[in-house]
Amino acid sequence: MDNQTAGDSFQRWVSQRPHSENTMQGRASQAMAWLRPYAVHLHPEKSGETPLETLSDAELEAFPEWFAATYRTRPWALATLHNARLALTSVLRGRVSEEALETIRRFRPDTVTRKGQKGSALREKNPTREQLDRVLACLDRRHTFMTDLAAAWLRANSRVGLRPKEWLHAFWTDDPAGGTLCLVNGKQNAFLQHGTGRVRHMLFPGEGNAANRAAVKAFLKLLERGLAPYLAEGLTREQAYRRLLRRCESCLQRANTEAREGRRASKDEKNISLYSGRDAFKADSLALLGDSEDARRTIAALMGHGSIASQKHYAPENISTGRDGMPQALDQEKARVRTRPSRGGGRMRRRQSRDMTPRPR
Repeated sequence: MDNQTAGDSFQRWVSQRPHSENTMQGRASQAMAWLRPYAVHLHPEKSGETPLETLSDAELEAFPEWFAATYRTRPWALATLHNARLALTSVLRGRVSEEALETIRRFRPDTVTRKGQKGSALREKNPTREQLDRVLACLDRRHTFMTDLAAAWLRANSRVGLRPKEWLHAFWTDDPAGGTLCLVNGKQNAFLQHGTGRVRHMLFPGEGNAANRAAVKAFLKLLERGLAPYLAEGLTREQAYRRLLRRCESCLQRANTEAREGRRASKDEKNISLYSGRDAFKADSLALLGDSEDARRTIAALMGHGSIASQKHYAPENISTGRDGMPQALDQEKARVRTRPSRGGGRMRRRQSRDMTPRPR
């Protein structure tokens, strides 16, 4: 296979799949990031070309040995190492020999840092009000649109407890009592086992919920404004939302680093993420409503939990509330909450197949 054929083959391989939301497109981008230094090392005069257009078959065959020798002494995070091996073997399969692919699969660097930790291991799951305020202050000082959006997102999450992905299909309805937030449950694909239904509703009645209503409506307004440029480019709403979510998470990462005065995240100083706002809502609600079974059932219905057992590891004493009101759940959604988690047996799966649109395979 000559260089032009290899380049065309790669472009067809990518063009058969959607934009960067697709897993294979993400792997292709990661593989190009590892192949590019090798191509520039061999052909510095062709640095502007795609690596697969620059490299010959023999040079691609020699890449795994160069990769292992060059990056063996570099400190690796375990997740980065796994993703690099997966991306390179996916892209190079069929272009190099099986022995070369096995060299990549067996690559073991000298140092692997944060072994066994996932990204959520450094997320603060029981944030204090002081931690939230410190990160929000760093975001407010920058005062750009993206930092304002990230701050509004974190404030709204701490008041209503939504999963970050659930804002995609959330919408607000005004009513005489105050207002209602309607959303698609993030666990909808397995709601009989893990959630309380396809959709859920959060009611915001009375003056006590005025601050909660203001936070939700302000964020939804900023979210639509942030999505507009991406939708104008022709992206779907899901693609635009994910791109906006990644940018907000990057803003939060910088704000966390600034709040820690430049120190990296560790087990003692974890990151405040958008999901941390949901964690704060759980603990804050327990402190406000009490630790009774009825209170936990209400909180589970608001958060889309299938049982009250999901809240057992949250510590309400970490959060000092300053709120006068809490959202309310519909009685029928509250009634679906179980006392114990479901085992998800055969009868449950058969009921799910009857009550839901089948999941794509």
